[in-house]
Amino acid sequence: MGDLTELIITMPDFNDLFDITDIKDLGDLECLKISRTKLSSMINIEYFKNLKILKLNYNKIDIIEGLDKLLNLKELWIDGNQIKEIRGLERLKKLEYLHLSGNRITRIKNLERLDNLKILYLDNNKISEIKGLDNLVNLEVIYLRENEITDIKGLDSLQRLKRLNLSGNNITEIKNLDNLINLEELYFDNNQIPVIKGLGHLKKLQFITLDKNPLYTQYVDQVYTSENYPLYLKFP
Repeated sequence: MGDLTELIITMPDFNDLFDITDIKDLGDLECLKISRTKLSSMINIEYFKNLKILKLNYNKIDIIEGLDKLLNLKELWIDGNQIKEIRGLERLKKLEYLHLSGNRITRIKNLERLDNLKILYLDNNKISEIKGLDNLVNLEVIYLRENEITDIKGLDSLQRLKRLNLSGNNITEIKNLDNLINLEELYFDNNQIPVIKGLGHLKKLQFITLDKNPLYTQYVDQVYTSENYPLYLKFP
């Protein structure tokens, strides 16, 4: 198996322990996916220096570690684990996709050096404030669904952003989006927004979803309703 470049390991019932050292001889791997195991540590991931894609979704990992030597990594997925802190990513200069949804993260931090990052997923965490993104000027997509955010801020430098998802938070006002001149999609479902405003400068905005908000009907002029999109505002 010396020429193997992709390996997928899945344990559907979470019943089996998995030790990364069992596959350490596969040093040529470019894509490694380990999901639904009892894997609790990333420390031996360093064996796979050629990795470009690493997916460790739905395991028992609580600390991000062992990535310092993965200098070619472009995609990192650690969704559905037990991570409380973003750390250990500083040397991943080529990283473009970062998925950390479904963890226990409370703060956005330690991402400053990831200036090639384009896609960031932090859904279903415990984040209460948008910050720590100022240096990520190449970001095009941010997902922060199902967190504890109350205020839209900390996005001013992200002028390449095209999609922003803040559904399932506690936001009461649409504001601080004027600098996001390339924004095309906005998702604000399931918040506490009563009025549609703060969108006048977003000339490229194509649509915004606002389902399950206490909107005043007098502010809704262009509404498209369907079973899949109960409230879908479309802009010409």
